[in-house]
Amino acid sequence: MALLPLLVLTASYLACDAYERYVPPQQKQKWENAVKVHHGEAGLLMTAAGILTKSPNLISLGVGLALHDRKDYKKWFTGDKRSQLTHQV
Repeated sequence: MALLPLLVLTASYLACDAYERYVPPQQKQKWENAVKVHHGEAGLLMTAAGILTKSPNLISLGVGLALHDRKDYKKWFTGDKRSQLTHQV
């Protein structure tokens, strides 16, 4: 079982490396802007999942993410993060 986390980490590293090397910059910008998510959004969803599954790890991780992004709470779930995160390629 100790081999599984190592395989997952290796596969994610290889996927990230392939993404950086072979995806054209225009496609990267298009895809990355489509999937931007605030930490708080992810944190609320993780907290809810942790409550539903009674997982203290998910709850604490979700709360930590939400607290990290508490200054932007008015922008959560609005979709306006895409416009402000656009960058020139």
